[in-house]
Amino acid sequence: MDSTLVSTLIGGGIALAGSFVTSWWQTSRQSRLAREERLWGRRAELYVDLLRADLNAMLPRGEYFPGFDPLSPDTPEMKARRLELTSRVDAFASTEVRSCWHAVLSRQEDLEIAAMQADEVLDPEEHAEYMGSPERLQPLEGAQDVLRSRVRAELDPISGGASRLWFRRLRRPTRELT
Repeated sequence: MDSTLVSTLIGGGIALAGSFVTSWWQTSRQSRLAREERLWGRRAELYVDLLRADLNAMLPRGEYFPGFDPLSPDTPEMKARRLELTSRVDAFASTEVRSCWHAVLSRQEDLEIAAMQADEVLDPEEHAEYMGSPERLQPLEGAQDVLRSRVRAELDPISGGASRLWFRRLRRPTRELT
């Protein structure tokens, strides 16, 4: 065999193998990107739902907080919504958001336990004042704030969910009041 023919066959084989590898790599990359895009769509929808959800309305013993009728029990709709959000968080949320969500649920449970214990020793007026006190609500509100900021950071990774920087505000045109 002629060396020119051998080198042509080897070069052709390498080119063919290269095109197959490139094609396989592109296909797998596009498949991965499509899968990530579908996941991100579901995740973004979940995050918007989490931000939209009134977390206080989903409290197991939410009737002890301002704006609630003390005689209204936790509704089946509230329980179903909390369960549905929890299952979606477990399925689609990032690890950080998942841990923040479960921290909120844990604080809600702690508050429910405190409410049940206070039920036994306080009359209704004292109970509402005790459960509505800022020091009683602060751990839950703090966990909710962490959850909201984490969700915002994941929805807008460039700014991290933070407000605009002060020097960007300076560049905005201002209207003069006349």
